[in-house]
Amino acid sequence: MRDAAFAVVMVLLVGCAQPVANPPAPDLKAQIDANEAAWAAAANRGDAAAIAAMYTETATMLPPGMEIQKGRAAIEQTLTHMGAGGMKNLTLQAVDVVQVGPDTAREIGRVTADVPGPRKKPVSVAGKYVVIWKQVRGKWLLDTDIWNMNK
Repeated sequence: MRDAAFAVVMVLLVGCAQPVANPPAPDLKAQIDANEAAWAAAANRGDAAAIAAMYTETATMLPPGMEIQKGRAAIEQTLTHMGAGGMKNLTLQAVDVVQVGPDTAREIGRVTADVPGPRKKPVSVAGKYVVIWKQVRGKWLLDTDIWNMNK
């Protein structure tokens, strides 16, 4: 009887076990941080082509106040337009990076920048973003990118 009770308990425990999330690669956060630093550096020098190259071929960008942008060409055009607005001193900070699949990661982060305000005087702005990264041929590329400003 005791063996049967033990077997029932074991079956229940195994049945209730939660699946283990994919553990992140040991250097995933470091790779994402490096990618974000390269993205910000390219943005600060106005290099929309270099930024667009950091996205998958079929990436989706969801910029605030604009339509969905699909694919590298549309993303590059959007970034060119945004860069022409005079944004400077962009910084990106990954707050949380989680590997959600063997070739997929999710990042939540913060963004700050200086943008032209009234009378073209620089105004500091802050926001947040979510990025889905895909690993393509060993490189982590942005696949989905959405952000909005705090104010």
